[in-house]
Amino acid sequence: YQVTVLAPMDAFAYLLLREGVHLLPLPFSTYSVNPLKDLSALWRLWRMYRKLRFDFIFHYTIKPNTYGTIAAWLSNIPSIAIVTGTGTLFSKEKSLTRHLMQSLYRHTTSLTKEVWFLNTHDSHSFLQNNMITRDKIRLIPGEGIDASFYSPRPKTEVTPGITFLFIGRLIAEKGIRIYVEAARRIKQKQPDAQFRIIGYPERHHPSAIHMDEIESWVKEGIVQYLGGTTDTRPHLANCDVFVLPSYFGEGLNRSLLEAAAMAKPVVTTDRPGCRETVKPGRTGLVVPEQDTNALAEAMMALLKLSSVDRVIMGELGREHVQRQYQVEMIHSVYLETLEHHFSMVPQNATVLKERDYMSKRRN
Repeated sequence: YQVTVLAPMDAFAYLLLREGVHLLPLPFSTYSVNPLKDLSALWRLWRMYRKLRFDFIFHYTIKPNTYGTIAAWLSNIPSIAIVTGTGTLFSKEKSLTRHLMQSLYRHTTSLTKEVWFLNTHDSHSFLQNNMITRDKIRLIPGEGIDASFYSPRPKTEVTPGITFLFIGRLIAEKGIRIYVEAARRIKQKQPDAQFRIIGYPERHHPSAIHMDEIESWVKEGIVQYLGGTTDTRPHLANCDVFVLPSYFGEGLNRSLLEAAAMAKPVVTTDRPGCRETVKPGRTGLVVPEQDTNALAEAMMALLKLSSVDRVIMGELGREHVQRQYQVEMIHSVYLETLEHHFSMVPQNATVLKERDYMSKRRN
């Protein structure tokens, strides 16, 4: 298969290019609520699809799932929409944006071959809100994790106390403020405990955590901010417990899977996309969302465990990931889907060859 990715260019583009993927820049505003900009994005997608004539398209996240699906349908190209999380799509707070996105999904899910979900809660929410028919739903176990890449490794740092680690987007819904407040309370009882944060700023997100707030936590001596990273493994290796108190509309949180694959016990919330990654009491602890007291108590409970018990908990978490979320399982779903589709294509249908594709790109 010849793989092409259409996406905004960013610091991670080289990783795709290194894998031999054709990357075409697609200017796209994830957080824009300007209808003219969104219509412009739909127009650009339609023109690209009409020009390049892909054989099959996978869309990811809300706007590509809606506008991209319309563009693919108009271009007579089969597509699948993958719901990697619902964000604020089903939040209690009513807004014009939420209403618009629900309406778009309601009208576009019928245009896809299937809609893939990463957890059952999201698929049920779509059904309950009449945004999809049951025959279009397919559940897959996340986006997969390579347990050989994310494997246990020894610590390279020695700290006087237990080290907790948060990795996530720096937005309020990831629970970062709740994590910091829990850390503040634990510090009063266990001053040698370490609390670290890794994540890239989300400057254009409506609930972004700004750097001046993070710097104030650092100055207070509560947390260490280590910036962003393209490789979480060294940081995970040097932590004792991974914490993600998210109340975001997760699909299936990848950071939790990475931590568990590296045999780290985790603390997270009873939130779809988070709770599925944990066997409570065996691989980590699950607490109610937006509950600082419960989070602090859970973190303190793991702090008080013996190092042997934490190691056992981490090993059980790794076994859980290997059984349920190995990336090869996800790869097989994609390949089976494509093989089934192309087996249904008439023999006289035109299939885009790589040389034809490259010729079109030059033109």
